[in-house]
Amino acid sequence: MNKDNLVTHLTVQQETQDLIMRLSDDGFVRMAFSELMKTSLSHLVSINEETSFSAPYTHIFGYTEWVSLTTPVISVGWDWKLSHDDRFIKIVRIGQPRSNLMFLDYMQCDIGMDNTEMLINQKIDMIAWEMIVKEQIFKLDSMVLSYS
Repeated sequence: MNKDNLVTHLTVQQETQDLIMRLSDDGFVRMAFSELMKTSLSHLVSINEETSFSAPYTHIFGYTEWVSLTTPVISVGWDWKLSHDDRFIKIVRIGQPRSNLMFLDYMQCDIGMDNTEMLINQKIDMIAWEMIVKEQIFKLDSMVLSYS
C-alpha cells in the first residue's frame, strides 16, 4: 500500500468511526448497539431517594448513573429498589433506563426510543452494578445521599 492509499484508507476509516458514535444537535449520542457493547461504563453516582417502613419490611428505592470515558460521553441511568425476603437482600432494576443514547440501524437511521431502551437493558444486565449500589447505600452515612 503506497502513502496516498494509506492516507485515503485512514480518512475513510476515521469517517466510519465518526459515524459509529457522534453527538447530535438534539443531545443524543448516536451509535450502533455493537459499539455500546464494546464500551465500558463507570459508576458515577448512586442515590437512595426514598425509604419507607411498613411492618415488617423496609422499602428502599433509588437511582444509579453510569458514564463512559469516551467522547462524547455516554450516560445511562436507571431506578432500582431493594428487594428482600426472609433470607436474601438484593437490588433489582425497575422501569426503563434513561440515557443520551439513540441506536442506529445498518442504514444509519434511528431505531426509536423503545428499541434503544430495550437494548440498553442488555448492556445494564452485563454490568455487576448491584454490588456497587449496595456498597453505596449501606455505607454508614449514605442513607441520606451517597456519591462515588
